[in-house]
Amino acid sequence: MPIVDLTLPLQSSPAEDAWGGQARLVNCYAVPLERGKSEVVIHATDGLAPLATITGAGGIRAMAAVTEAEGLVVAGRVVERIDTSGTATLVGALPSDGHVGIAQNADGEVALVCDGLYYSYVSGVLTQLSDPDLPPPLSVCSLKGYFVYMLADGRMFASDLNDFEVEGLSYAQNEQAPDGGVVGWVRGNDLLGGGKRSIEVWQINPGAEAGTFPFAPVTTIIEPATQQTIGVLSADSAIDGVFVASDKTVKLLDGYSAVTISPPALNRAIADDPSPSSISATRWSSRGYTFYAFSGTGWTWVYNATTKAWHEQQSYGLDRWRVSKVMDLGGTLIAGHYNAGTLYTLDHDTHTEDGDPHVMDVYSIPVADVARRMRHGEVVLDVVPGTISGTDRHVELAWSDMGEPFGHEMLRSLGALAQTRHQIRFQRLGSSHNRTYRIRMSAGGRRALYGAKLDLAQMGRT
Repeated sequence: MPIVDLTLPLQSSPAEDAWGGQARLVNCYAVPLERGKSEVVIHATDGLAPLATITGAGGIRAMAAVTEAEGLVVAGRVVERIDTSGTATLVGALPSDGHVGIAQNADGEVALVCDGLYYSYVSGVLTQLSDPDLPPPLSVCSLKGYFVYMLADGRMFASDLNDFEVEGLSYAQNEQAPDGGVVGWVRGNDLLGGGKRSIEVWQINPGAEAGTFPFAPVTTIIEPATQQTIGVLSADSAIDGVFVASDKTVKLLDGYSAVTISPPALNRAIADDPSPSSISATRWSSRGYTFYAFSGTGWTWVYNATTKAWHEQQSYGLDRWRVSKVMDLGGTLIAGHYNAGTLYTLDHDTHTEDGDPHVMDVYSIPVADVARRMRHGEVVLDVVPGTISGTDRHVELAWSDMGEPFGHEMLRSLGALAQTRHQIRFQRLGSSHNRTYRIRMSAGGRRALYGAKLDLAQMGRT
């Protein structure tokens, strides 16, 4: 029988119906391999090592690095200062559960906003502020030394330079559409005023009079396919030039055009989410790759901005990743649990999630022939061999025929430490018109899949 490549996906993109294909990468991502044995390699994502637990706190709602050695964490309603060793110190509390915005100005001072209340964090002290010239804000960001507060009516108030207070006339409003405010955020030198149906771009105005808004409008973001304006769906989903848009897609700002980058399966997840305004995003960089994770009620999708591909992230026993936020603190990636006051380090050399299995699943492109049945003689995997002495690690092959649930699980050993001649073969696999294979690895240790071969032959018309 002929030997063919078992085609593996470069990103997650399952069809709406399982019959159409279930190509997915879960807890793993594909990257190009230059001058290697294959064109790509699929790596397991980084694991989670325990760091600290904030006693009596709820899920991690926001995190931000203040210095290389100090970060702020909002866990439930408490605000904690944390260092790279995981030592947490209580600095205050927030009385509500809405979106938390954190921004830092050029002097290193930090502003926090939550549900119309706003605070300063200076020299380790959290202080609630009150300014008669500033109505209750929704969010805060910082650009060129100014804090910019977004209001529900769409107005943006700017603080004095390197200060928290605002002047009564130091505000502006999105001019394209009177659609209210969702969030203000920063991309490079751009201040982005995000409303429900529009996003306006502002930049510093050197000629602004003292006491007035120090930014001038530049343009309005356009969706290039329709030439229409686009808004922001969730305040917590806008980060850098990436955001969940009001049309329930994920968009990337290409100049001042909002280009859709989300695959159809993610668009469906956003559209079906029971709480779309609660979708959150977080960003981190690791080993040359920059990731943006978007999490909804029961899903997490991750965009690798370096490879421009998506994968899914799921924690053991959950439909989503347990992480809500990630921050880089002095080169250490600290991750927070979405519904518990637990902090981890996001670590390439950790192969579990706080001791729980970190399951890597690769779902193949369907092997299909509408007219004839195909006999599947053997699957051979090219997998990194055993990397841990004394540990018996396995890989599992399962398959789904005609879109049915996965079954027929078969286990094979990955071999002993550095046993490079060990081959992983699965035989006597039956036949099918339409089959998707699932390759699963969960045992601790480095995991990477370089490819797979399939011994395949046509049968008669049945």
